[in-house]
Amino acid sequence: MAASESEKKRGRTWEKEETLLLLEKWGEENIQEKLKECTRKKPIWIEISNYIKASGYEDREFGVCKTHIQTLVSAYRAYKDQSGKTGTATAKMPPFFEKLDVILSGKPATKPLIVLNSANVQLVWWTERRSVKVRAFLSDLWQHSYSC
Repeated sequence: MAASESEKKRGRTWEKEETLLLLEKWGEENIQEKLKECTRKKPIWIEISNYIKASGYEDREFGVCKTHIQTLVSAYRAYKDQSGKTGTATAKMPPFFEKLDVILSGKPATKPLIVLNSANVQLVWWTERRSVKVRAFLSDLWQHSYSC
């Protein structure tokens, strides 16, 4: 029983300076390109981890770095989704939001290339004459989104 408890022990809390170093390395353009293009990302995360270790934080393995980035990005996206909705209370800005916004603001997962309001399409389908126009519009829209 004691062995399983020690395995589930939580790691050391990330310091602000340590997180800024992590975001600095992860946000580098060449790292972002590698993460986007490569299917095997472990060597990239090892590179990021080695950077953190070389900066004096020697207990940060690649998996911990990856998890911390995923947690920060998740909080960032949740805040962006929440703040984009009308009629809701202002959510608390997550830590390091500004730094993440610089890195993620131009990415398609954060800023979609196109937004289609399905409610408008459903209202137009009621008449056959208009449904043909909608089908043509959606067809053009579909082809445009894949040609870019």
